[in-house]
Amino acid sequence: MGKSVLGKKLFALFSLGLFSALIFGYLWWGRFQYYHDRYIFIVFAGGLFLVAANHLYHRDTLRRLGLRMDNFRRAALWYGGTTLVLGAGIAALGWLSGDLRLDRWSDLVTYFAWAAIQQYLLQNFLRLRSEDLIGSAKTSSSAVGGSLMPVFLTATLFALYHLPNYPLVCMTFVGGLFWCFLYALIPNFYWAWLSQAFLVTIVTVFFKYDVANQFQVGLPGYGYPFYGSGVKVAAGYDADKNPVIATLPGADKGTKARVKIFTVGGLALAEWDAFEELEFSGEISVGELGFGPGDEVAIAAGPGPNNPPLVRIFDLDGKLLGQFRVEDMDRGFGAWASIDCGKLYVSPGPGPGRPQQVLEFSPAGQLLRQWDFDDLGLVNGLRSAALCSDTALSENGSPVPQGETSHLLMWASDISVNHSTLFIYDLVQSSLRSIETLGTDFGVNLTLVQLAENRLGVGVAPGPLHGYPPLIQGFDLKGEKLWAFFGFEDPDSYGSNIAAVDIDGDGEDELVLGEGIGPERPPMVRIVRLNGQLVTSWRAYPE
Repeated sequence: MGKSVLGKKLFALFSLGLFSALIFGYLWWGRFQYYHDRYIFIVFAGGLFLVAANHLYHRDTLRRLGLRMDNFRRAALWYGGTTLVLGAGIAALGWLSGDLRLDRWSDLVTYFAWAAIQQYLLQNFLRLRSEDLIGSAKTSSSAVGGSLMPVFLTATLFALYHLPNYPLVCMTFVGGLFWCFLYALIPNFYWAWLSQAFLVTIVTVFFKYDVANQFQVGLPGYGYPFYGSGVKVAAGYDADKNPVIATLPGADKGTKARVKIFTVGGLALAEWDAFEELEFSGEISVGELGFGPGDEVAIAAGPGPNNPPLVRIFDLDGKLLGQFRVEDMDRGFGAWASIDCGKLYVSPGPGPGRPQQVLEFSPAGQLLRQWDFDDLGLVNGLRSAALCSDTALSENGSPVPQGETSHLLMWASDISVNHSTLFIYDLVQSSLRSIETLGTDFGVNLTLVQLAENRLGVGVAPGPLHGYPPLIQGFDLKGEKLWAFFGFEDPDSYGSNIAAVDIDGDGEDELVLGEGIGPERPPMVRIVRLNGQLVTSWRAYPE
């Protein structure tokens, strides 16, 4: 083997390894860092440098890169014909599955541009460097074997970059084989690009939100692009049974857990910092824990990567009444806490690999019970609340003492692959059932709602994805939809946070909507009736 050939193989091996390290490093680590945009820049800059350096080192010609027109007609016949046949098959399968869906037409423009980048990297970096590493038709005694070996290596690498989304791994492996084999025979970049753009469009329309799991790749985790401003809300009653609204800023680096208490008219009554030593704000709940007249406020540390599962309890004036730390959950990203049935229900914060757990604590911080759920289809923890026996589901005839916890409610944290299902677990019957709510991904925001005739329901709003409207829906605890409306109009909204409280003493709650969490969102609080009528609104925090 000549020295120049060995040098090409070693340089190709080094380039493929470094490129793969950049991709995996970002998808499985870098995007969970607060300064994730710097890691994106490193990946793109590093990838561009590797591609350019390899073109120079290997002296790649435009013909070899497929940037040519002499084979355009032949490419049109092969790429166009096979693409139309495959596209028709995919569309027919999607049509029969009944999964036609496209939430945002801008996705198609994005994927058209992204297909060009992917095809260039697939053909003119991964495939060419694979040929340089393990041979091509020109360097192998077998033309077929020499062409297929690099194709299989390229398709395998391309598929592995899409882990752990196994359906997408399979799709990208088959797609990589198809495009790379055709490219090895007819190197034409323009038709390979059009073929991928066309086929990905069909897959997007029919399979993105179901089989392809929204094209999510890498370790699922709390994405920093979705941190920002906005406002989290909770609601309860003071010592005189007057309704009050409690707020926290949206989670972001440098944001303290600044609690504010308001009247339902927006008059500030009290404010304090729940965690002066921590960042990323917090999670908030209001309810009766028995420390004195009026409700208490529970604040859990916000979803920062190093935040402990610390819960602090305050009265409505900001006096610290107690605190505890959930040692078994001490893996960062804070915690979720809810006050129900005179107890605290705590779940892990939305960190990578967090389990689906609910822990029940006494007001003094003593662990009473714990439940683990492994079959909910959720990732990165969950959120939870509880039902008491005097507000239990009407079909439940179990002899639970009045006021004791009879059911757990669980729903997804705001991770892009999490669906908006509500799970209800019967503690006596040890049975689990679910209610399909919004049909969206990115988790769900949920609150219990006191309905007329002493019934309970839930109000739900989408998780914080840019462009998700503040669609507010209500369900009774049997899953029947009770209402649906938009809380406000804003095309740049990130869903809505939600709480409930009876502001006029008629026995039926109104809804408290906090602006969904996202970059540069206003900290608006709105109170609406169950028919969507706006009662009042105000800014919880200054500019």
